[in-house]
Amino acid sequence: MVNEIGYLGTIGGCRVIIDQLDSMVDLPCVRVLTDLATDCSVLPGVEVVVISRGDEEHEAKAISALTGKGFVELHSYPLTEADAEKLLNELGIDASNKKVVTIAKNLLNLELIARIKEKNTSFDFSAIENEIDLWDHYVKALLASESKGEELLAAVTELAREAINSEDGSVTVNIPMGRAVIRLRSWGIIVREYGRVYRFRHEKLQDYFYAWDATERCLMPPDVLSEINKHRSMNILDWMRRIYARDSAELYARFLKGAFDVE
Repeated sequence: MVNEIGYLGTIGGCRVIIDQLDSMVDLPCVRVLTDLATDCSVLPGVEVVVISRGDEEHEAKAISALTGKGFVELHSYPLTEADAEKLLNELGIDASNKKVVTIAKNLLNLELIARIKEKNTSFDFSAIENEIDLWDHYVKALLASESKGEELLAAVTELAREAINSEDGSVTVNIPMGRAVIRLRSWGIIVREYGRVYRFRHEKLQDYFYAWDATERCLMPPDVLSEINKHRSMNILDWMRRIYARDSAELYARFLKGAFDVE
């Protein structure tokens, strides 16, 4: 593969992008990807971009393996408050609500705000107090806009579980492709990678939908760790903590106790 990429570099240049490296840091293939990135980075006419979270220790190790070989680490920052306000105004949303402005500084949150506005032009965004509220209303918009909304949610939560437990975050859909999968693709929640292989457009969507379903089933941390790889659980457990904190003091207390009891 390196030879082929090198050839493309000589005939006009190319850019190699490796996305969501953090989702594979505990798998053997991470070494293949980091070696590929390193080998390609020295080829004439070839640029290499690796995108990864670095919040957890094992994620940071994958990044340090690349920076140790000459890669330069650049941090992704949210929109400025002024930019978020400008974009909200362009969407026809009152930007005087500073809580909504703060939430909208994250590009994925801003997209969800636009989706909600698209589906319900009269939606009152002053009802949104935090990120959990936004994502909850996004799920409600998903349900309200589809004739078989519950079928759609069942499909997306099952796909999220499969993606989290797969080696590379991808899922293979069945033939014929069900209506739910077609609608999820239309919403931009999942994207086609090749053939019948799909993945979530953003890992945060994948984590949230699994966490949402887990709280609907009243799962606790030990239950979650019995279903998914523990190294992929941190962001999911944080979503669950925030959902329980908002919706149920009893479940929140049980969740915290379960989190401390998990080794």
